[in-house]
Amino acid sequence: MNVWQFSSEISQERVLALLHAPAFNEIVEMLACEMEVLCCHRRRCDDMLGFSRVVFNLRVSQETFDLFFNSERCYRGSYFLSPHAGLAANEAVIKRLTPLLLRWAGEHKPTLDQAFAAESLASLSAKVWLTEYESHHCAHCVGEWGNPINEAPEILNGRRELADTPNACRGRKAPFLSKLRVFGAFMNERNDEFVPARKRHRASDVSVGGWS
Repeated sequence: MNVWQFSSEISQERVLALLHAPAFNEIVEMLACEMEVLCCHRRRCDDMLGFSRVVFNLRVSQETFDLFFNSERCYRGSYFLSPHAGLAANEAVIKRLTPLLLRWAGEHKPTLDQAFAAESLASLSAKVWLTEYESHHCAHCVGEWGNPINEAPEILNGRRELADTPNACRGRKAPFLSKLRVFGAFMNERNDEFVPARKRHRASDVSVGGWS
């Protein structure tokens, strides 16, 4: 039996598509070919003075988002296998998208420091995630995801639906959205990298609970 299943909360049409998802590298290629870059900003770090990161907001179809974020062969599915597998998947996505993101920034955001953006995206704590509700810099930054209104599991994998933690309550959901956010690492002017304490164990958190 496939360890990664879906509850009746998910439509049968989505379940069939998710269960027959292509390989991860094919999903990443779909993402790269389809994505629309909405905006890009350099954001200051609230936890450490002098550090900032580049952040891009993207839009894809809901079907591609679904495959990328919710299928067993997806981004979170890779973390489910192990923190190491998740980090490898994250690195693969960032490497594939970085040239496209920098090209867009060069055409639409001429004030952005390209060298800084490239270094921010190439650093270890760069990541991809869905676009959550948070303070935003422009209309394109507005998120689609908020905390679940119930704890009913939508992804069933024998781990996250059994845990009673805030991360697991979020991580067992299968949001059907369209916006993704690419975060570079927090860097200072010497290209030192800073990781906030709450994110130092992100790979393990996503592996265990599906969320961080």
